Amino acid sequence: MILNFYKKMSNRIAYRLLFYILLFSGIVTLFITAIQLLIEYKRDTRVIDDQFQRIETSFKQPLIEALWFFNKKGLQSQLEGILNLRDIEYIELTGESNINIKIGEKISKFNIEKQIPLIYESRIISRQIGNLTVVASMSSVYSRLSSRLITILIAQSLKTFLVTTFIYILFHFLLIKHILLISSYLKHFDFKDKPKLLALPREGIDFNDELSQMISSINEMTLYLYSSYQKISYELLMRQKAEEHLQKAHDELEHIVEERTKSLKEERDHAQTYLDIAAVIMVAIAPDQKVILINKKGCSILGYDEKDIIGTNWFERFVPKNEKSQAAEVFRRIMAGEIESVEYFENSIVTKSGKERMIAWNNTIMMDNDANIIATLSSGNDITERKQAEEERENLIKKLKAALEKVNVLSGLIPICSHCKKIRDDKGYWNILESYIQKHSDASFSHGICPDCSDQLYGHEDWYIQMKKKKRNSHV
Repeated sequence: MILNFYKKMSNRIAYRLLFYILLFSGIVTLFITAIQLLIEYKRDTRVIDDQFQRIETSFKQPLIEALWFFNKKGLQSQLEGILNLRDIEYIELTGESNINIKIGEKISKFNIEKQIPLIYESRIISRQIGNLTVVASMSSVYSRLSSRLITILIAQSLKTFLVTTFIYILFHFLLIKHILLISSYLKHFDFKDKPKLLALPREGIDFNDELSQMISSINEMTLYLYSSYQKISYELLMRQKAEEHLQKAHDELEHIVEERTKSLKEERDHAQTYLDIAAVIMVAIAPDQKVILINKKGCSILGYDEKDIIGTNWFERFVPKNEKSQAAEVFRRIMAGEIESVEYFENSIVTKSGKERMIAWNNTIMMDNDANIIATLSSGNDITERKQAEEERENLIKKLKAALEKVNVLSGLIPICSHCKKIRDDKGYWNILESYIQKHSDASFSHGICPDCSDQLYGHEDWYIQMKKKKRNSHV
């Protein structure tokens, strides 16, 4: 029940304010009451101390004289006078000759006891002749304190209740009522509709307090929210239209890209077809020295599949070791723009079988739209057989010259026709080169046809072309 009451109070500011005022007032009341009771207690105990002091000043000497002269009537009279004092409830007198007089009774649980020695003094002697015990009751002190406590608590509680009630009513009418009105206004506020300005029902005085400032801020906030909503709604509408326009443009762009991609793919396929049917090697190398394109002819000569070549380093894998560093350095300088590309050069490549093939290269540089070098494109013709034939011819000529130098009869100046290559003998007759040499030396000849003459005479014949292809494939 107390918990439910506290929860109910905690949901309302006024109730919490009332609770805290009562709590604080109660604490202050208890503190003030405790101080007042302490003051009352010290005052009452001081009164008892004054009574003890009065007994010593007013009754002690008469009691000593009566006790010295054994005046029991005087002792009784003095002791009864002490007993009549405030808060004194018991007196006991002991003295010489077995004198023991008790007056009153110890009733209170709480009391204060005072021992007063009775000493007879004269010019001759000074001797204690008795002892007086006085007991003062604290019950009346505590009774008065209890009554005072009840009076103070009732008075302070009543005052606290009245002040708290007044503060609660004042707080309700000055603040809580207006807060509830503001809460209801904000609860039903919709920023989609133009808001009505909030006004508090406070007539008469033109207030300019915190509530008025808060109302002004709330009105500014509602107008700002309404204006912001309108602005955001307009921006969202414009954004939606822009997004629709962008989506339409995006769809059109995707269609264009798709068409262009299709066209580029077709062009690439055509280009790849042309490259594949070309009778020469076609290879493209990127700036990082890796192969990005190669045709079927190049794959056939190297002896690898296309997938095994694409992405590999051309100079590390397909250039002979003795040419690798120089060729890679020249390529690097071409890519850096330090030198111009060499349009024609000859160098060897290493096939899968480890054999070297001599290739005659024709090169060009590939650039992007910003004139940046992106690759080199090279076409290569396998001239291995031609180089071998040329080498064999050179060796044959060297051997022939060496043999002729050994023939003594052929020494000296020999006239030869510059057109038909016939030689004139010493009798003036023109003879064929072979017959002239045979007559004047022990040499003999076998007849054949050189590659150049074969190409010149039979290069257009199908049988000759097929024979040459077979011969080339057999060398590969």
